[in-house]
Amino acid sequence: MDYRKQKQYVSFVRTRLKRNEKITLTLINHDAIEHDIEISPFLYQTFNGGHNSSSSHTQHSKKDNVLHLHASSKTTNQLTFVPKIQGTYQFYCTIPGHKELGMIGHIRISN
Repeated sequence: MDYRKQKQYVSFVRTRLKRNEKITLTLINHDAIEHDIEISPFLYQTFNGGHNSSSSHTQHSKKDNVLHLHASSKTTNQLTFVPKIQGTYQFYCTIPGHKELGMIGHIRISN
């Protein structure tokens, strides 16, 4: 995922993933403000700590079946996980107003 302020968009390397395949999600934030990505509900197994956030990021709560990755301004963050259930899932930025600005997308998990 690549957040860029100039065009307010998210770009992807791949949006179709396979169930039980190990994936590393990289959130690149070029903006001067924080961004994140959340998929909920989403059943997955994590390899680096589950909910990945910083102490300054308080827009969400840690819940089961929620994939959350946060990147402070001008930083990059990663989360490695294995999706467990096939389907199409919506993801979005949870920072207030960002979802409404179009920071939304979908990923498809297949068998």
